[in-house]
Amino acid sequence: MFQAPNGTGLGHVNRLTAIALAIRAREPDAILPFVLLGGGQSLLKTASLPYITLPHGSLLLKKEGYTDWGTAIVSDAARSIIHGWGPELIVFDTIPCLPFMATAAKMKVPMALCARSTKDNETYFDWVLEHESLLDLIIIPHEPGEIVVPDRLISRVRFVGNIVRLPAPTSNRASSGSRQLVITGGGGGYPRTVDFYNLALEAYARYRRKDPHLECVLVAGPLFEEWWDLQVTDGVRVIPAEPQMRELMIAADLVICQGGYNTVSEVSQLGVPSICVPGMRDLDDQFARARETAKSAPHFQLYEGNDPDILSALIESCLAAPRPADRASPLLSDGANRAAAVLLEHAAQRKSALAARQHQPETPRSRAKIGRNDPCPCGSGKKYKNCHERRA
Repeated sequence: MFQAPNGTGLGHVNRLTAIALAIRAREPDAILPFVLLGGGQSLLKTASLPYITLPHGSLLLKKEGYTDWGTAIVSDAARSIIHGWGPELIVFDTIPCLPFMATAAKMKVPMALCARSTKDNETYFDWVLEHESLLDLIIIPHEPGEIVVPDRLISRVRFVGNIVRLPAPTSNRASSGSRQLVITGGGGGYPRTVDFYNLALEAYARYRRKDPHLECVLVAGPLFEEWWDLQVTDGVRVIPAEPQMRELMIAADLVICQGGYNTVSEVSQLGVPSICVPGMRDLDDQFARARETAKSAPHFQLYEGNDPDILSALIESCLAAPRPADRASPLLSDGANRAAAVLLEHAAQRKSALAARQHQPETPRSRAKIGRNDPCPCGSGKKYKNCHERRA
């Protein structure tokens, strides 16, 4: 079972979906339900993964987390979900739903955490240390050395490298024959994502005056809600989501994106010419991630301003640069497959250990002493002294 928080972006669901699909490839009969806290259903529908959404909303929340009423409601729902599905292991991503996690602990369900780098790793891992006794495994979607993990957690940690979405089994996407720009802001639910979209759209409009044949696709994201503020220009096709997003980006001549973990991992590994415009986030440092990626990926350009003229000039220079000879079969990180292997191995070890315990002979116990005036254990209704004590 996978539990993902998703109210503003798709990173958590995206990452766990990649792991689930990698498990399915190894174990086709595995049941892989998702428990969501917010949106992301469209991604799971596309992947044919079952899901249910926990109760969520302003009435259940306070500034520090859940209200007492909210905790009770979510805990009751969690109990029913866990009892109904009977998971062998629950995998959380980065920020678990605490009432769900506490309920799983009371029901003695093994748990794992997929923990990626955050804006403040020290504070984040302090929180993980507080809950380490609940976790069998901690999966780190980075390579060793990319993130500092407290020594106390190392025995539970498995580094698997970047986890990105897997290729679609089949692609029916036909090329339009024209050059294409793709704009994506991930899930699109973060407040004022529309400002990024409008900056990119205005830069595209100014470049299109020189090259009217450049087409543009804006993938707003399934969580995007700021439609009234979106300033769409000529030549732009707007869609809320794209099931074959990876294939769309591979076919693009240029991608303009923000600096989320999944997006940066994908465009950098796919070799797609891209311009990253990082955004401010509470728990995620998109600027640091984008700057680090730009150092090692020549096709990955960074723009940290808000001037459409400068961004338009950057679009022009990126499109004028020579394209790599072949981007048809990029080599992606196998983080999802490595994570799947770790989880399946752990589940198999637990199952073997449980089977071994069940087949162990019971230790003989001393028989409890029966008083002479106690009811006879044979069920006759007589006192022991008048029944089986005489026979003995």
